Amino acid sequence: MEAYFSNLGQSGLSIICENNFIDLFEYYTPMYMIIRKAEAKPKSRRLRETIELTDKLDKILEMIEDCNNEVTYTPIQIACYFGHISMIKCANGFVAKMEQIPKELDIHYIDESTGENCALIACKTGNYSMIKYLHTVHKADFSQRNKSHENAIQILAAAAKSKHLSEFYQCLVYLIEKATVDISYNYQETLLLLDYDKAINYFISELGKLGINVTKEQVDIEVQMKKPLRKVSSREDATQDMVFAKFFDDLKKDDESSISFEEERNDFSCNSFIFK
Repeated sequence: MEAYFSNLGQSGLSIICENNFIDLFEYYTPMYMIIRKAEAKPKSRRLRETIELTDKLDKILEMIEDCNNEVTYTPIQIACYFGHISMIKCANGFVAKMEQIPKELDIHYIDESTGENCALIACKTGNYSMIKYLHTVHKADFSQRNKSHENAIQILAAAAKSKHLSEFYQCLVYLIEKATVDISYNYQETLLLLDYDKAINYFISELGKLGINVTKEQVDIEVQMKKPLRKVSSREDATQDMVFAKFFDDLKKDDESSISFEEERNDFSCNSFIFK
């Protein structure tokens, strides 16, 4: 069975963790570890690519995005992704009896393709309970940055920008005040990502405590000024000159036009000359 799952980029343990099957986890995990040791090189498991009608829309869209980006989350990371705290507790009880924690059940393991650990995955899903649990119980590293050099706050803000996260503000406050994520790191990018006024005002006030006095408007202007202007090639200049020359020439010949007054009123426009 595991051989077939492996060919699909899956594993039995990943499916168990995804669906929060606690009893099955306790029964199957010891056997899975024996199979794992027999493998020459254990393969990372991708998030499942099948979509069920019971899945929530935001989870479906996020899974599709992650699969396209070749995310290879481990079983424990998948449990974190889907918000199964009870599964993580069960896994933690299992590994407590082991001398060496396998990466499949290691909360602190960093995904090779994304640079994410369970802490960043919890930020990506905007799960306040998971963030608090990982921080207080497992001392998860929220200072980790992903492969795109984004910290926990930026990952959270980007997720909130693309989809509604009901606990976004709670997560933001917790990351800053409890997990003590460095807010000065690329704070301009963070301000660009933040959308909600309450979150923006709070973030700016926290920056002020560090002696960084800035507004979102200032950052927006700075970014616009840094954008390079598009240079029009000489060929484009010549083409534009010809188009406008033709346009004004046609205006001069208005009296000689063969277009009827009714047709001209309905069809004549500057755009028709410019884009033809």
